[in-house]
Amino acid sequence: MTHSSFYPAIALAALCLLGESAFAQAAGETDAMSLDAAMNDGCSVAAQPLHFGLLFGTSGVSRSTSTISLACAADVEFNVSLDYGLNANGINRRMRNDRTGDHLRYRVYSDPGYRIIWSTKRKERVGGSSGSTGRVDFVVYGEIPSYDASVRGGTYSDTITVVIDF
Repeated sequence: MTHSSFYPAIALAALCLLGESAFAQAAGETDAMSLDAAMNDGCSVAAQPLHFGLLFGTSGVSRSTSTISLACAADVEFNVSLDYGLNANGINRRMRNDRTGDHLRYRVYSDPGYRIIWSTKRKERVGGSSGSTGRVDFVVYGEIPSYDASVRGGTYSDTITVVIDF
C-alpha cells in the first residue's frame, strides 16, 4: 500500500527535473476563445407543405392535412394567422396553374371538421401558449371544395404566409 502513494511522488519529481522550460512553452501558446449564445424570447415557425395530390374525375372534393410547428420560449402566449396566399381573389384562396393561368379554389381550416376557416381575421386566428416545453404543433386542414370539367390539367400551386404574433 505504501507503493501506490510512491509512484505519484516519482512522477512529480520527474516534472520538477524538466525545469521551467516545459511550462514556459505551454504558457507561450495561448489564445483567447470567445463564447456567445442567443436565447429566443419569442417563437419561430416551420410549416410543412400541404399536398392535395393528383386529382381525378370531373368533380369532387379533395382534402389533405399538413403541420405548422412552433418553437418558442416557455410560456409564450401567441396567435397564428395565415394570409390568403399569393393568388387570392379577395378572401378566396386560389392556386394558380403557371402554364395556363387558370385558378383552382381551396380553403384552409383550423379544425378537423373543416368548419373554421384559418385566416388573418381576429376570430379566424389560432391562439395558445407554448407551455413549459415551448413546442407546439398545429394541424392544418386543407380542402379543394369542388372542381369541375372546366378545370384544365396541370400543376396548381400557391404560397401562404404563416404569421405568429406573440
